[in-house]
Amino acid sequence: MQRDLRQDAVQYEPGDAPGAVVSNVRMPRPLPLTLLAAILLGPFGTAAGQVVGKQDWVTSMRQVLPAAFCQEGTYFRSCFTQPPDACHAAANRATAACLTQFDPQIPAQLRQPADGQAWGQKLGQCAGTLFEVSAKKNRVNSAICNNPAAWK
Repeated sequence: MQRDLRQDAVQYEPGDAPGAVVSNVRMPRPLPLTLLAAILLGPFGTAAGQVVGKQDWVTSMRQVLPAAFCQEGTYFRSCFTQPPDACHAAANRATAACLTQFDPQIPAQLRQPADGQAWGQKLGQCAGTLFEVSAKKNRVNSAICNNPAAWK
């Protein structure tokens, strides 16, 4: 039996951020660790010492991160009442904004897996936070959505 995650929806106020306590409910971490690991290691593998150019890595992240966020069953699809196309649009905007923010800091060459993991984690956390803030009016208030352990 599938559970309706939209029960007890709560409205978040401007300025609420992931991790903030809203209506006595702690919002979950935006990017589950298993999803983050798949994103960080997926596009370029884990071969030690493999070097990936910045532009190739950025291009990959523009595609991989929004797709991973919006897969069926993920936090972003399960805990926000929006259609898949709206999820992808929000994830694309968040990813683009974070890539722009980090662009001056991302090295010209990323050594895998260490650099890809480090920058992927920063990008994923940034994009997850922006996504959550931008879509907060659609956030589901349910036991599973409010439990960070459910999304590891």
